Amino acid sequence: MIPATVCDVHFSESKNEYAVVLKEIAGKSTVTILISESEACAIRQELQSTYFTPTAHDVLKAIMDLHHAKIVKVLINQLKDTAFYATITLQAGGTRTSIYAQPGDAIALALKMHASIFVGGDAINFENEGHVKELERQLYMAVALENYERAAELRDELYRIKNQKH
Repeated sequence: MIPATVCDVHFSESKNEYAVVLKEIAGKSTVTILISESEACAIRQELQSTYFTPTAHDVLKAIMDLHHAKIVKVLINQLKDTAFYATITLQAGGTRTSIYAQPGDAIALALKMHASIFVGGDAINFENEGHVKELERQLYMAVALENYERAAELRDELYRIKNQKH
């Protein structure tokens, strides 16, 4: 498990898609995950500390607070057919349980509850070969989302890694 933080939320007008970018806390590696508009709005509200009307995530946080439940961690831990999945580990009283969730919902709730976010399993591989494939996938996503500044950073990192091998 690698600790991560949310570094950005993007929107591509041409593709009408939202994405959240998680960054490794102790490094430079990132992972980009497609999310829904409501998830993007909830995450953006937390990142910018702006609040409008309560979201479903706010309601869930209020219910959890009422029952003295807390999120122990959120783990983005699976990648199947380019879709990410998440696990939320909760604790209430003496009981700890894990539930599956959409990554965007899990991330939004983690931000609202000030819980740690981790990336692990098949979701990301920070080893060189897997890292190169992940960077290439992220480069594709950055271009698709018209985030050309991020695409240039990824291109440069790929160039640096590939030239270290020779």
